[in-house]
Amino acid sequence: MRSRASARGYALLALIAAMTVMAILIAGYVPHLARQMQREREEEMLFRGQQIVDAIARYFQTTGRYPSSLEELVRGFVVQTPRGMRRVRFLRPSALIDPMTNEEWKVVRPGDPVLRRFVEAYLESIGQPANPMLLQFLQPGTRLTLPGRQRPRPTRPGSPGTPGGNVPRSGAGEVGIMPASPSDALSQGEGGVGVILGVVSRSEKKTVRVYYGLDRYSDWPFVFIPVLPVAVGEARVRAVLNPVMFPSDPLARMLQGGIVGPRRVVPQQGPPAQPGTIRR
Repeated sequence: MRSRASARGYALLALIAAMTVMAILIAGYVPHLARQMQREREEEMLFRGQQIVDAIARYFQTTGRYPSSLEELVRGFVVQTPRGMRRVRFLRPSALIDPMTNEEWKVVRPGDPVLRRFVEAYLESIGQPANPMLLQFLQPGTRLTLPGRQRPRPTRPGSPGTPGGNVPRSGAGEVGIMPASPSDALSQGEGGVGVILGVVSRSEKKTVRVYYGLDRYSDWPFVFIPVLPVAVGEARVRAVLNPVMFPSDPLARMLQGGIVGPRRVVPQQGPPAQPGTIRR
C-alpha cells in the first residue's frame, strides 16, 4: 500500500511540475503572440493605407481635384466610352476600416496637426527644407495651388475637346465638372470642411515599426501630397533598403512608375529595431 501511495504522490508531483513548466512557457509566449498579432494588423494597416493613397492619387489625376469624402473614392463616377457608360471606382469598401481599431479612419485635411507633425519629421529625416508649395498644405483654410498644372475647363458630354464625350459623372445623371482652377481643386469640399488629403488611425498605441521617428499609429497619416520633397543621397538609400516603405513617401511612387500599387507587405524578421528602419 505504501509503495502505491508513494507512486501516486510522485505522479502528482510530476504533474504539478509539468503544469508549472507549461504555465511559465505560456506566460513567456503570450507577449510574443500579442506582438505578432499586432505586427500582422500593422501590415494590413499599411496595405490599406497604401490603397487609400493610391486611390486619392488616381482620383486627383483623373478629376483634377481631391475628394471631399472617402465615399467618393468607393462610389467613383460614370465615364462615357464608345462602348457605352462605365463606372470607374478607385477604392474597395473594406479599405475604409482601420485594422488597428476596426473603426473608420480619421480623415486628414489641409492644416491638420497630424499632417504638420508628419511633414516636419519626414523633412528632418531626409534632410531637406520645406518649400512654399508644401507649407500651404499645413495651413487650415488656405487656398492651395500646385505648380505646373493647367487651368482645367468645365467639360460636358459631346463638348469640343472631349472626343466621345468621355466625361466623369459623379452620380446618376450628374456630370462631374472639373474645378475652375487648381486652387479650387485643393480648397473646395462638401459643407465647407475642406478636401481630404488622406487618413490616419485613431489608435494611440505604439507601433511595431518606426517611420521618421514617429512611433504611434495616430502619427502615421496616409496622404497624397504631390509637392512633398523626395529623399536623396543617404536618406534615399535608407528608404530603399527599408523592407516596407511608408505609403506617403513620394519615393514609393517614383520606384513604382508613378503609381502606388497596393501590395501585401512581408513581415520583417529579427528584433523590433530593424537595420532598415528610418529614424530621426
